[in-house]
Amino acid sequence: MLKEALAKEKVQQNADAAAVAVAAQGITKAAELLSRTYTLVATNVPYLGRGEQAELLYDFCERHYSAGKGDIATVFLERSFNWITQNSAIALVTPWNWLFLTTYTSLRQTVLRTKRLRFVVRLGEKAFESPQAAGAFAALTILQSGAANDRSLVSGVDVSEQPTTSVKAQHLASDVIECIAQKKLLSNPDHVISTRPLSAVSLLGSNAQCYQGTSTGDNPRHVICFWELPRLEGSWEPFQVAPEETAFFYGRHLIVRWDEVEKAEGAAIRGEPAWCRRGIAIGQMRSLPATLYTGNRFSNTTPVIIPDNEQNLPALWHFCTSSDFFNALRTLNPKLSVDNGYVGKIAFDLSRWTAIAEAAAPIPEPYSDDPTQWLFKGDITSSTDHLQVAVARLLGYRWPEQPKEHDSIDTLADKDGIVCIPAVRGERPASERLLDLLRTAYGSQWCEAVLHKLLTDVGCRPGTSIDDWLRDKFFEQHCKRFHNRPFIWHIWDARRDGFSCLVNYHKLNHKRLETLTYSYLQDWITAQTAAAKSGKLGADLRLAAAQELQNKLKLILEADAPYDVFVRWKPIHEQPIGWQPDPNDGVRVNIRPFMTADVLRKNPNISWKEDRGKEPEWDKDKFPWFWKDGEFTGDRINDHHLTNAQKRAAREKAEAAK
Repeated sequence: MLKEALAKEKVQQNADAAAVAVAAQGITKAAELLSRTYTLVATNVPYLGRGEQAELLYDFCERHYSAGKGDIATVFLERSFNWITQNSAIALVTPWNWLFLTTYTSLRQTVLRTKRLRFVVRLGEKAFESPQAAGAFAALTILQSGAANDRSLVSGVDVSEQPTTSVKAQHLASDVIECIAQKKLLSNPDHVISTRPLSAVSLLGSNAQCYQGTSTGDNPRHVICFWELPRLEGSWEPFQVAPEETAFFYGRHLIVRWDEVEKAEGAAIRGEPAWCRRGIAIGQMRSLPATLYTGNRFSNTTPVIIPDNEQNLPALWHFCTSSDFFNALRTLNPKLSVDNGYVGKIAFDLSRWTAIAEAAAPIPEPYSDDPTQWLFKGDITSSTDHLQVAVARLLGYRWPEQPKEHDSIDTLADKDGIVCIPAVRGERPASERLLDLLRTAYGSQWCEAVLHKLLTDVGCRPGTSIDDWLRDKFFEQHCKRFHNRPFIWHIWDARRDGFSCLVNYHKLNHKRLETLTYSYLQDWITAQTAAAKSGKLGADLRLAAAQELQNKLKLILEADAPYDVFVRWKPIHEQPIGWQPDPNDGVRVNIRPFMTADVLRKNPNISWKEDRGKEPEWDKDKFPWFWKDGEFTGDRINDHHLTNAQKRAAREKAEAAK
């Protein structure tokens, strides 16, 4: 009937009617297609995680598809079960995490008990050519109607490790297909779907427990590097984090202000059963690096495995640092970030790994020669970064584990923490003082060849002097070595032949900054003034640069906006007036005026962008930066400035309220 009506419209040759006719034809074709019966529905389902779903969609998935509610993709998977009639099948490209995450245990159980899982392809990352799909980890699954029987096999191919879409396609066509009985998958931990057997002598969870660590809720506030403080004291405690590489003692560069975390809103204190015990800390990321754990507080991104019997620690260490551990865990959960709940579910043959441990060297006592680890004892010659340690010792820095008794190096340390690179105020240039310290450290081993090796080890070309390195390379390397939280600052006037000094940040209080500005720098200015009067080449330029530097340091001393120190977690009446840094606030906060004034040899890679998370509602008068247009936002902003007048007014108001 519709076709006849369309034929009449064509005869009338009416343009509007013709357009209606075209649309009607499309509708007719769609109706025809939809009225047919299909045996296969193949689709790349939409992806949208639960946290990104609107409230209406969130509630719908919760009510109707609770097993797959973690993502719209898995809701489509669960929904598609209604489409599978007798002798029909579905093929879906979905995120691969439903195959192994504990979130989807009930969904996997439903699939394995009520459907025939015919094929599983782990596609992994870069399964799509579109750049919009970057970061997606995909899997292709084909299911058929009807429950599995004893002969039902699940076939599969894993191309997740292949680097590109085209290479994956080649391997899909050529790789050997793996098969496993479907009913056998029901005996896997959490019914994980894998065509590779997960059977084991026993599970790791039978011999050890894996714990999740603490989430502070606001790391920029509660967690800093240990070298950001002059000493480890008060409520600050070592904070074990995931190692970047496998090593006996690594991931020991952070400390946490524990008393604040204990009462912080939004913090989640976990891992207490592991504290004060020995075990293994695992990095959750791609290569699963491991380090020995010695009982400290630890972060939520660092699963810690504690053996039930400490005598089994060597066996556990050799297992966790082996490819067997990596392969077993990745088979169970190939996701980049592996949660602690999976660790106890992997195979572990205690007798085998005990024999391996007994044949190997014993586990060492806690020690590190890396100056970025709190276990380091401050020794120059045995360190992994001799020159950085030597400069730090010259400026009077001491590591937490450094012996309390002073040695011959300590006698050469500068008293006020200010060492000028050129000769200023009667003090010898920094290079001469550093060479004296190195001679003392190396003793009879010291020679020009040692100095040459020290310089070439830090990337210097032949012929570079220690003075060249101090002027041009030290601070950049210092920032990189110490995670862009430098504790030795290189302040200069932007001229290589001008005023330049190294400063121990921990000693740079208001009085010391005044000494630097009005004594050290003024002495240099006086010398350049005299040189300019006598007509020495370049003296007038050096004088102008030094005077400009002095003016900038005066602005930092006054610390009025924009050269102020802003601490977002302190009420306005507790914000510092003038250069009055609190080391507990960290280098990121306190170095800002120096970066704003552009007086550092090279600015470290530090930004003051908004931090993650939201604040609880604070008083508008005390924390006005958390408010906007009369509404509380709670945004953790750091790019903010306060004038001294604002801070003084707030202090007067706070005093009056007492």
